[in-house]
Amino acid sequence: MIHWRKILLLVSILLALGSYLYFYELRGKESRRAKEEAAKKLFSLKKEEVQEVHLQKGSRVIVCRKVSGRWQLVSPLKAPADSGAIEGLLSSLTDLTTERTVEEKPKDLNPYGLQIPQGEVRLKGSRGEQALRVGGQSPLDSFLYVQKRGSSSVLLTSSSLQDSLNKEVYDLRDKTVLAFSPQEVRKVEVIRDALNLSCRRTTGDQWELLTPIRYRADGEKIREALQKLKELKVKQFVEDRSQDLTPYGLNTPQGRLILWKEDRGKPTSQILLWSKQEGGQIYAQHQGEGTPSGAGAQVLALDEDLLKALPATADDWRDPRPFQVTSEEKVEKLELGYPDERVICAREKGARWRLQSPVQAAASAPEVEALLGKLKELKVKRFVTDSPSSLAAFGLEKPGRYCRVWQKGQATPQTLWLGQEVPNEEGVYGRMEPASTVFLLASKEVGELTKRGVDLRDRSLLSFDPSEIGKVALQYPKFALLLERKGEEWSLVEPQKKKARPTKAIDLLWEINGLKFQEILTEKGGQESHYGLDRPQLTITLWKTNGALFDTLLLGTKDPAKGLVYAKTGSKATVYAVEDVFLNKLPKTAAEVAEEKK
Repeated sequence: MIHWRKILLLVSILLALGSYLYFYELRGKESRRAKEEAAKKLFSLKKEEVQEVHLQKGSRVIVCRKVSGRWQLVSPLKAPADSGAIEGLLSSLTDLTTERTVEEKPKDLNPYGLQIPQGEVRLKGSRGEQALRVGGQSPLDSFLYVQKRGSSSVLLTSSSLQDSLNKEVYDLRDKTVLAFSPQEVRKVEVIRDALNLSCRRTTGDQWELLTPIRYRADGEKIREALQKLKELKVKQFVEDRSQDLTPYGLNTPQGRLILWKEDRGKPTSQILLWSKQEGGQIYAQHQGEGTPSGAGAQVLALDEDLLKALPATADDWRDPRPFQVTSEEKVEKLELGYPDERVICAREKGARWRLQSPVQAAASAPEVEALLGKLKELKVKRFVTDSPSSLAAFGLEKPGRYCRVWQKGQATPQTLWLGQEVPNEEGVYGRMEPASTVFLLASKEVGELTKRGVDLRDRSLLSFDPSEIGKVALQYPKFALLLERKGEEWSLVEPQKKKARPTKAIDLLWEINGLKFQEILTEKGGQESHYGLDRPQLTITLWKTNGALFDTLLLGTKDPAKGLVYAKTGSKATVYAVEDVFLNKLPKTAAEVAEEKK
């Protein structure tokens, strides 16, 4: 007989034991561990609670205070603090724990270096102030003796505390030279040596040189320079209130940088003056936001990285790209001019292109897109002159070669005129219309742009999607193969009915689809017999899946010397020459396509 009351009692006991194990043993163990770890902390204040830090070592005292959410140095001088350095310092201090208690009520603190401690660390927060006196190092291990304020116990803690105590003003001071956001800058002025350069942002990342010449600026280089200037750090704070700048050469500075930005509709600027010193160090003076107020000037020592970030000549910040092609997809038309030929390609729809000159024919989209990519990447090798006395001297007065690009949204095309070769520099003179600036382009890059009509023409004889073909026939003089598709299955119909290997059928279609001509021999009909096309050595016929004829391909006589075979399609009169290796890739027996017996 089942005793339900006993069973219920046992279940209740099990549940009670389970609850005890969970809440006391598991959850309780976690809680006790957290309390134990908190008890070992030398500072109970959390990092985010700290509003003030005091570091005292000997007679040196450094005080940092959080003001309106930002850290400031308040002693021994007033200056912005390095927030990252302060946060790192606080992480180290608030993570400090007691390794063990050495002595709870020592009679003599001298053995621990705490009678006259080497220093003290104080943290102030919303829950009051906490302090830690720092003594000497334990002789047996790498720990420090410390003592909490209000406690007589001598404790051991990690020697990493020594690194925090050894911090100098320089370590905690904000070493940013120029406080700005690169995106806010609207104008840049650089004066150095013989250069007086100014440029302004037009839209987005587009910049324009204003002086010493009006020209398109290289937005990428300016963006990189601004980022380097933003990351520039003070190497040494030489003087905070210098009354005489002569010793540093800043009374007559060698260079000047001015950054302009818009602040609530009003232009504001930051000015950096500098004078070079021996040994790769530069003396500088900053005027603008973040400059300490008061009498005298602040003198900084900077690394030579400052000069590396700035242009030495106007050409350093000139846009080296002749063509402004924001995106290949926006180009609608392309024209290449030669003394004996004009090549014109126009976009039809999407990625499809068509040759309009020298012949009307489909263009090879990959070839045209590759050419557009080269045009977009083309860069000036050297700027020659902005005011040529004669364009004839560069072969640019009546040049025979040019490249023209029509881009969507532009009223007029961009035209690059190409002049004479400069063999000793491996270059070609060029000029963009209507500007007068003459520049040198690398001969190799110009050669990559030299494309004729035949180079851009679609050289496919038959272009199709293999999935749209339902039947293919190969007719040799004494043998025929006929393959037919039903769904995903292929069958051999001639010379015998048999199941075909789908991979062989698909490979065959891809070979036919990928066939390219090497030459166009004639575009007029009536010459089939001359090329052996009246009695072809092979006729390939393709039908669509709906049964309609797609096209035929005839292969005639071979030209062994050139490794070519003559060919034409049934839909066009044009006779082509294709590589004769194509014939070797095609099946010539039923066994090559039939499914093997298992």
